[in-house]
This record gives sequence, structure tokens and C-alpha cells, in this order.
Amino acid sequence: MSRKLCAIILVAALLGMAEAAAGVRLVSAQLRQPWTGSYYGQGQRLWGRAVVRNDTGHESPDLRVRFEFYDKAGVRQRYDLDCPSLAPHSTAVVASPQWWDYSEANLQLKVSVFAAGSGRRLDIAVAGR
Repeated sequence: MSRKLCAIILVAALLGMAEAAAGVRLVSAQLRQPWTGSYYGQGQRLWGRAVVRNDTGHESPDLRVRFEFYDKAGVRQRYDLDCPSLAPHSTAVVASPQWWDYSEANLQLKVSVFAAGSGRRLDIAVAGR
């Protein structure tokens, strides 16, 4: 094999590894709490928001975003949502449904993005109050 061909193969492999390392990632995760009750037991309205970025050179059509609202007792609410198909080097915003929590707990949010077909987690982010 010629040196030129070896160099081309090596460059192609390195570019492929760089693209795979870039992959699909969570740019940000936010826990939204626009309103909290003024007395005990009134509850709090919550939802999550995630910004997902496709840094690869190809479309990523089959992605799922998982929102898990949790405290030290465990997961209180979980939503698995489809992510819009992401063109190469594009961004999408995914928001969870709103829900009411009456536990008075100090809730956190964990957001994960998965490849829908394989269930392989691509990235994870945590947000809190």
C-alpha cells in the first residue's frame, strides 16, 4: 500500500473519530418553576427544558429525551419524549409537560438524550433550583 493511500485512510479515520466524539449532546437543561403556592400543600408547577445539539455531519432522526424530576427519595416524575429530527450541526429545544408537585421536596431535574433504536445514552445533564 502506498504512503499516500495510508495517509488518506488515516485522515479519514481521524475525521470519523472526531465526528463520533462530537456526536449528539445536551447544550443545556433547565428546571422551570414559574409559580409556587404561598401556603403548605398548595404545590408547585414544574417543567423542564432541554437544548439538544447534533454536532455530527449526518442527520439524527431517532432521538429521545428523558426528563426525570427527582429528590433524595428518588424519581418523582419521568417523561420520555421524541426529539425532532436534527439536521447536521443543528439545535432543537424539547420541553417536558407541566406537572404539579405537592411534596414540598427540593426537586432536581436530570435530562438524558438517547438513541431511540438502541437505547444508548448519548449525553446527560442535571439542573436544579
